[in-house]
Amino acid sequence: MNYVFFEPIQDISANLAGEESKEQFLADLSVRLSKLAAELGVGIVTIGHTNDDGAVKYCRMIEQRASVVVELLRDKMSEDPDERNTTKLLVTKNRPVGPTGFAGQLKFNPETFVLEQKYAEF
Repeated sequence: MNYVFFEPIQDISANLAGEESKEQFLADLSVRLSKLAAELGVGIVTIGHTNDDGAVKYCRMIEQRASVVVELLRDKMSEDPDERNTTKLLVTKNRPVGPTGFAGQLKFNPETFVLEQKYAEF
C-alpha cells in the first residue's frame, strides 16, 4: 500500500486568517482526503497537533474523519532521562470495530536519532 503523509496537517491552512476559516478549510480537506484515500486505495497519514485541552488544533473533523487515531504521550519534563525519551502509543479510535488501548512504546536513541521499540509495561 502507498501512503501520503501530512505533518502537521494544520500547516496547510497557515495563510488563512481566523480560526473559523482554518476550521472550515481543514474540515473540507479532511472529507476530501478520506474520499480520495478510498478512491485511490492509498493510506493517508495526518499528524495533527493538539491544543492545551488535548483536542486537535483548529478542526475536530480531522480526528472525526480518521479511521485510526494514535495518540503519542511523552513526559518531556520527567527528571528520569529514560522516561523523558520514551513515547507511549495509545490507540483511541480504530474503525470500524478494531481494538483500542495501549499499543507499545518507542524510545528515542540520542546517539543514532532513531526511535526504537521499547519492551516494557505501560
